[in-house]
Amino acid sequence: MLIKDFTETVSLHHHPEEQITYVLSGKLRFYEGDESYVVTAGAVLKFAANVPHGCVVLEQGSEVLDTFSPIRKDFL
Repeated sequence: MLIKDFTETVSLHHHPEEQITYVLSGKLRFYEGDESYVVTAGAVLKFAANVPHGCVVLEQGSEVLDTFSPIRKDFL
């Protein structure tokens, strides 16, 4: 699991792991494939493996909790 304090945009990217993101605080615009949506504290997002996704911070200091399955070895 990874808690991230967003201070900048996260470019579109993809990875072989599934991702679940819980928004702890703040406001962000997430992009997934051709869709985009604004989320705030309490939102839960699921990103399938290898689907491009990213986000733009709409409130400085926004925080999310990311979990990956299987675990991302590049984050160990």
